Amino acid sequence: MEIRWLDKHELPKIHPFLVILNDGYNNRNHLETIDILQELNYLCVAAEENGETIGIIGVWPLFKHYAGKHLELDNVMVKPECRGQDIAPKMIEFIYQWGKENGYESMELNCYLKNTQGLDFWTKNEFEKLGMHMRKKIV
Repeated sequence: MEIRWLDKHELPKIHPFLVILNDGYNNRNHLETIDILQELNYLCVAAEENGETIGIIGVWPLFKHYAGKHLELDNVMVKPECRGQDIAPKMIEFIYQWGKENGYESMELNCYLKNTQGLDFWTKNEFEKLGMHMRKKIV
């Protein structure tokens, strides 16, 4: 297995993952979203095996008053048939080491409250529960 950063032109590889991850959460055209991501500061780590993408983690390099220079993880997914092989923790460690080498202070993410399995996973991987993600829709 290889873990690496995807080049911007490779981001369409994440489309099948976005469709599954966001089912029921929004009705965006994920290919249009990927086009926009290619123009922004979005990064993506992929786990690949035999040339096939089997896991992804989106990464936003950010700077906020409360967190300083940090990495926000999103769209974390490993193909169901590949789970249980510590692929996600290896991708997280890859990002952690890169962040450490590049002067980032922390990593953060949002996890839905109803995703108890996800909350357990993140806690097990040394992420602290700090608050609650909230939003107000404009449209």
